Amino acid sequence: MEAVEVDGWTCVAGTGQFEEGDLAVFFEVDSFLPASDPRFRVKSGRVRGQISQGILEPLDDFPEILAAWVDLEIRHEGREAERLLRETAFECSLGIKKFEATATGERARKSHQILMPVFIPRTDRERVQYLPDVFEKWRDEIFQGTIKMDGSSMTVYFVRNDSPLMDKLAPLVTEGKQAAAQPNGQVGVCSRNVEKPESQGGYLWTSTKENALPEKLSRLNRNIALQGELCASSIQKNFEGFPLGFHGFSCLQLGTLTSEDT
Repeated sequence: MEAVEVDGWTCVAGTGQFEEGDLAVFFEVDSFLPASDPRFRVKSGRVRGQISQGILEPLDDFPEILAAWVDLEIRHEGREAERLLRETAFECSLGIKKFEATATGERARKSHQILMPVFIPRTDRERVQYLPDVFEKWRDEIFQGTIKMDGSSMTVYFVRNDSPLMDKLAPLVTEGKQAAAQPNGQVGVCSRNVEKPESQGGYLWTSTKENALPEKLSRLNRNIALQGELCASSIQKNFEGFPLGFHGFSCLQLGTLTSEDT
């Protein structure tokens, strides 16, 4: 067994099964493969501590893909045909589906939970592995390397009192003095999909207050959202190796909030 790399993903394959530059068929993690097809077999392997990030199979095992390649070569030159083949999705013809976890075993959403405001973009980011030839395409550009911390999705937003977006916000559920209510607007804190009231925000609101984000965003006086990761020793099995009790906000991006009616 040996580790091979395809478009940034590392897979475990048989020794000598593939050579550099070979075309192959790659099934990424969470691909639901049809059990009735003998070409698909559950494989699990570890090479020097490296877990396989998918399944890699020889192209010759898939005549339906080879037929598509022949058709492309008839209509296009070799390299262009290969590029188009790489960009073609074959999940339908192969009966491949994306595995989606069911609600069974997940914590049920409570009816009183407040969903993240619709005008705030979700924090999902495209993996570079899904962008083949991105460095070749943009090779003349300068890249800035960044690190996305392994934590829990967190968004802190500020909406001005005079903004039409205020009508789209849920009312504050706690009376009295609170950081969410600023003189010139409202601050909100969200997890991946749910807005957290100040009285129920846990580390999300604790980190927000420790960094004085409500006051700073109020002084900025713009409709804006900070998005990133809440990192803590108690999150994601402490993958980053934080000291016990540590928690903090790692900002990934910020953006101006708008809506169709602004």
